[in-house]
Amino acid sequence: METLLKPEQLVADYRSYKLQKATNSREPSQSNRCSELGHPCTAYCVFARTVPVHLRPAISEDLAEIFDEGKKQEQAIQIDLLEMGYQVQRQQETLRWPKYNIVGHKDFSISKGGSPFVRCEFKSVNPYTYEKLNTPEDVRNNNSSWVQKWYSQTVLYMLLDDQKEYWLFLKNKSRGSIKPIVFKWNDQVWEDAEALIKKAEQVNKLVEVGKPPKEELKISTPEDCSHCQFLTVCNPNLDFGVGAQILTEEQAADLSVKLERWEEIKPIAKEFDNLDDELKSEVKSIAVATQTDSVVIGDWLASLKHQNVKAEAAPRKAFTKTLIKFTKLVSSEQVDRTYLKEQGGKSDMEKKLEASLKK
Repeated sequence: METLLKPEQLVADYRSYKLQKATNSREPSQSNRCSELGHPCTAYCVFARTVPVHLRPAISEDLAEIFDEGKKQEQAIQIDLLEMGYQVQRQQETLRWPKYNIVGHKDFSISKGGSPFVRCEFKSVNPYTYEKLNTPEDVRNNNSSWVQKWYSQTVLYMLLDDQKEYWLFLKNKSRGSIKPIVFKWNDQVWEDAEALIKKAEQVNKLVEVGKPPKEELKISTPEDCSHCQFLTVCNPNLDFGVGAQILTEEQAADLSVKLERWEEIKPIAKEFDNLDDELKSEVKSIAVATQTDSVVIGDWLASLKHQNVKAEAAPRKAFTKTLIKFTKLVSSEQVDRTYLKEQGGKSDMEKKLEASLKK
C-alpha cells in the first residue's frame, strides 16, 4: 500500500528538526560569551557556564524556530548586500580575550567602493522592538534583559576588536526593512566595558571554586526569574510583594490557560498596534495634503473625523484630535474610481458611510 505524505507529518518533522538544532547549542560554555556576559544577573552568567543541558528546562519548539529563523535572516541579508554590490567578509569570526576568558563571534563586516570595512552585529526583531530601538541608549536602557545583552555584546565586540565604531544591524521580521544603530566609542561605552570586564573576573572566580552564587549575585525579580532557564537550579529568594495571594493549582487552572494564550498572542497585539499607528499616520498625511476627510485605498475606505479636545490643567492645551476608521467596501458596492477621478464627487456608498459616522 502506498504511503501518503501528510501535512501534519511535515510540520512535526520540521519543528522536531529545529528543536534538535537549538538543543545542541545549549551546552555549557567554557568561556564568558559576549552574548551572555551582559545579562543583568551575575548568577545567570555563572550558571551559563556550569549547568548541563539535562538540568535545564527543555526549550520550546516555538522558541527553537525563532532562534533558527534569526540565523536564516542573517544569511539572507548578507546575500542581499552582496547583490547590492557590497563586500561582505569575516562571517562568524572568533574574538578572544584570554586574560578574562571572554569569547565572541562577530557576525560580519561590510564595505562598498573601497571604503573601510564596518563591523556589524545582526539581530532580526519584531516590529515593535524595531520601532523602539533607534540609538545605543535605547538599547542600553531597554526593559528587556535580552535587548540589554545586545548592547553589552556590541560594546565588548568594540573592545575586543579594537573598533571605535560598530553597527548593531536590525532587521524588521515583518516588513524586511533594516536599521543600523551606530555605536561610537565614548566615556559611557568605556565605563560599561570596564564593568563587563570586572563581571567576567568575578564569574571566572566563582566557576573556579565550584560553589553556587550567593543571593546578592542573583537579580531575584519575578519578572526576570520566572522566564529564566536556570530558575530551578538557582532557586532565588523571590519577593512577590507584601500580601501577595498565591493561588492553588486548582484555583489557578483556568487563569493559567488564559495567561498562556495571552503570552502567545502578545507579540501579535504589539504588531497590530504598531501597524495601526503606521497606517493612520500615512492616511492622515495624505488627507492633509489633499484636504479631504475620505481616502479610498483599493477596496478600503479610510474616513477621518476631527474632534476638538478642551484644555485641561497646565501644561495641556486645547487641541484637535483626528479619528480614523477603516471600512472594507463590499464587492457589490465598489466605489467607481473613474467617476471619482473625473467628477471629484462621492459615491452613494461613500455618502452612506460618512452619514453613519456622523450619527
